[in-house]
Amino acid sequence: TAVSEGKITQVQADKVNEFMEANAPKTAPDMNATKEEREAEHEARKAEFEKFASENGVPSDLLKPIGKEGRK
Repeated sequence: TAVSEGKITQVQADKVNEFMEANAPKTAPDMNATKEEREAEHEARKAEFEKFASENGVPSDLLKPIGKEGRK
């Protein structure tokens, strides 16, 4: 884990877990949205994640969504 590897502290890991749970998608993507609207939503979420990472001293690569290439 990132904690055992010394990348982050347990306190940071707990904050990451809370943040990821709070920011998990609540619904499926709006397939009626235009490409531009989907990209804007993606950029807004990306900015939220980057802000959280910066404010909490967490490497942003640890905030990948769970799934295909998600957290380990």
